[in-house]
Order: sequence, then C-alpha cells, then structure tokens
Amino acid sequence: MSGKPCTHAIYLFGKVRQLNIEDFVHDYYSVERFKVAYQFQITPMNDKSEWPKVDLGFEMIPPPLQRAAGRLRKQRIKASGEPGKRGPYQCKRCFQFGHIEKGCNATQAELEQELPPPRPKKRKKPRYAVISSFFIYAAICSFTN
Repeated sequence: MSGKPCTHAIYLFGKVRQLNIEDFVHDYYSVERFKVAYQFQITPMNDKSEWPKVDLGFEMIPPPLQRAAGRLRKQRIKASGEPGKRGPYQCKRCFQFGHIEKGCNATQAELEQELPPPRPKKRKKPRYAVISSFFIYAAICSFTN
C-alpha cells in the first residue's frame, strides 16, 4: 500500500485492535516528515513585486472565451421583497395564501368552519357563436351572388 488508506481500511483498523494503523500509512504522513519539511523559516512576501521572475519558455495565454451552453442567466436576481411576475400562492382547498392545495395541512374540521366564498370562475365566450356568425355571413354572401 502507498499513501493514506481508504475509509474502509481505517474502519477495519478501528474494529480489529491487533492491526496498527501506522503500519499501513506511508512515512510521508508522519510527524517527523512534517517537522523536517517546515524546519526552515518561511519569510512572507508583502506583495506581487517580491515574487521571483520565472521564464517558462512559452507565452501563457488564457483559454478563448466561449459562450456557455444553455439559456443565459438573468442579469439580476430579485430580492425576496421585490414584486415578481406572480402574486402569492392561494390554496384552493382552504383559500389561505402562502401554499397550494398539494401542501395543505388543514384538517376537515378546520375546512368546515367559515370559509370565504371561492373566487368566481372566468366565463369563456362560447366558440360556436363566432363560428355560427361566420356561417351566417358566408350564407348571406352566397345567396347574394
């Protein structure tokens, strides 16, 4: 084995007391190696001007900008207090605002108490009236010709 053992092996070391975990971990992760690595004094640098200049032998340029796949994100995310496109949700079961029928926790006894009257439904115009007026117009035009 090299490096650190996986979580399954560490669990096994905890269960079986005869196994010593230090026998299965590389010396690189020992306290002695840590102390040897950091025995020298490390001097901090104040800013980028103190960084050493390195010649890579080639010019490092950023990758070309490409548009991400999918729909672009909106420019600004609205805050919680700002009005959105929709109004507050209203439950069709208990007629309270803030949740929908699927997530309603109201009991039957609560529902039988005084409930506000349901919203009136919008009436749709009958479609046959438009079609029949078209046929009447077509019939009048055909008789006049």
